[in-house]
Amino acid sequence: MVQPNVEPIIQSPSFENKQEGRTVTVLTQLRNLMTRVAVDLTNGTETSLIATPGAGLYHDLVHIVGVNTSDAAITVSIRDALAGTVRFKLTIPAGDTREVHFPHPWPQTSKNAAWTADMGDFTTTTISLFALAAKNKK
Repeated sequence: MVQPNVEPIIQSPSFENKQEGRTVTVLTQLRNLMTRVAVDLTNGTETSLIATPGAGLYHDLVHIVGVNTSDAAITVSIRDALAGTVRFKLTIPAGDTREVHFPHPWPQTSKNAAWTADMGDFTTTTISLFALAAKNKK
């Protein structure tokens, strides 16, 4: 059987090689569009986890780590806007660490909003959260 000579419908993207003269492919976003944060939760008050990315932009969540140094399991609620809908909950056992790496960035639903975290009002309890987010326009 003879294959017809067909031109490809999709053309390869053009790449610019800058600085070191090499092409680099990253899984989520360029380095300068990534945001790293660390916050401590000490009471039942909703706390900003990732600040607003700027007008017309989203912060899509890539990775989150929670550290619980208390003697009780703690559940942390994660929202993608202040006083917004809880998008997921992270339960951290007593004296333990839990980590979630999203295979695809968790998309933020509203532009220019802060991700927040909240837990129950526990005395003498500190939960440390570390997060990584990617800035996106769409």
